[in-house]
Amino acid sequence: MNIRKTVNLLILLLSASMWSCTGGGSAAGIEESLRQAEEAVTQGDMQVARSVADHMTGDEILSQLSAVQLARLSMVYMQLADNDNDGTSTATAVDLYNRAYKADADSAELFYTGVSPEQMQHVAAMSSLVSNLNHPVDMSDVDEFTPDSIIDNVMTPQ
Repeated sequence: MNIRKTVNLLILLLSASMWSCTGGGSAAGIEESLRQAEEAVTQGDMQVARSVADHMTGDEILSQLSAVQLARLSMVYMQLADNDNDGTSTATAVDLYNRAYKADADSAELFYTGVSPEQMQHVAAMSSLVSNLNHPVDMSDVDEFTPDSIIDNVMTPQ
């Protein structure tokens, strides 16, 4: 095990013990855990980032997070989504994005408009997903078609 992973593991263990000593919900404990998750992502240690972030997504903790903290956690999950293939990180990020706007739309908007240009793609993806979930397209009046029927329609002059 290299030194970076050992240090990150030690940080994770210390944060877990601090979390349990403070009841897991103190403002300082929440902020420290969020910082640790963000730092782990920055260092590329997605295992530590996921562990810390997952620990923060319990209902008791989520209810204590501010809109900005929810937004920051959503960005951690979007960066985790870059490394997983099952979509659960994206779903969690979208839920956190939605919660951030429900908690305080102005603070959430201020946070998301201030992210770095590299992270703007994550904000756009979450925004699009939330929009599609909240306003699904009604496809009931669309005729069913097959790829062959599309080709036939394109190839047949009218």
